[in-house]
Amino acid sequence: VAPSNIKVMMSLGDSMSAGFGLEGLEGGIDEYRGQVFQLGGDDNATTLFNFMKHYSPSVFGASHGSHLVELPGEGYYDNDVLNAAQSNAASGTSEFKHQLDHILTTMQAQKTIDMQKDWKFLNILMGANTVCPLCDGDMNDIDKVVDDYETYMNNAIQFAYENFPKTIVNIIPMFNLTGIYNLTQHHDYCFVFHKVIPIECPCAFTSNETKRLLADVILTKFRERVIKISREWKEKALPEFTVIYQTYSFGLRIPSLDFLSTLDCFHPNKLAHQSLAVATWNSLFLSLAQKPRSWNPSDKLVCPTESSRISTV
Repeated sequence: VAPSNIKVMMSLGDSMSAGFGLEGLEGGIDEYRGQVFQLGGDDNATTLFNFMKHYSPSVFGASHGSHLVELPGEGYYDNDVLNAAQSNAASGTSEFKHQLDHILTTMQAQKTIDMQKDWKFLNILMGANTVCPLCDGDMNDIDKVVDDYETYMNNAIQFAYENFPKTIVNIIPMFNLTGIYNLTQHHDYCFVFHKVIPIECPCAFTSNETKRLLADVILTKFRERVIKISREWKEKALPEFTVIYQTYSFGLRIPSLDFLSTLDCFHPNKLAHQSLAVATWNSLFLSLAQKPRSWNPSDKLVCPTESSRISTV
């Protein structure tokens, strides 16, 4: 499938895919959906959608502009379009169903979309809000958490298979969280913010190193399940549906606070979103063996050739 073949782009996710905190303190608790790295469609925004639009001018689905934070189960704003991500969403049945239902309803109402013939591209970045709260507990049910993650992810993909013909599912596995703690502990604002408001991702800011490392273990297991899910779907050898994943998040390390929101020292800021868009785009055209296993924010955008295809192997 060439970039020019993609006619619809969609996203499932949480606050990272909704653009929460993207503009830092100045942006308050708004979501800047037009700038998010997967599906942002603002003019001149450095996003995966806009890269795809260069080759497929009529591609549909981008979110635009900004609005107040949107929580799981709430109604969608018109400018969300097919960016169904909602802040604080975890990888559970109800969150996935609500987001998928929104995408399906929106696509069915769009007369320019041919559901049977148009190629679609579905991004999924979920998992942080499944892991983040665990550090407030005893973390004894790791195996169940991981098994449930695989089940919910597979159920979401099955829904896509049954309702979104001709789709490439692109999973961006969640990266480890411990690096955030190391970056922020010696920054006065970040330290005080998370002492005063200790509800945002306890696993990233707890002083309990054992729990932080356990959180990374769980996220590593999530990535292993993503590999398993992708392999199982590819083994079905479906001619017009597949599941791919990008490996740069496996070894992703945030180099400095320059890439984190000045609002909460946790969410990726605009610079990070731009770099993630480039990393995702570049990786799309590489085979699994060629894909990078780490994130280099200084990587330059690679322009595909006429013969380039989105790699599904």
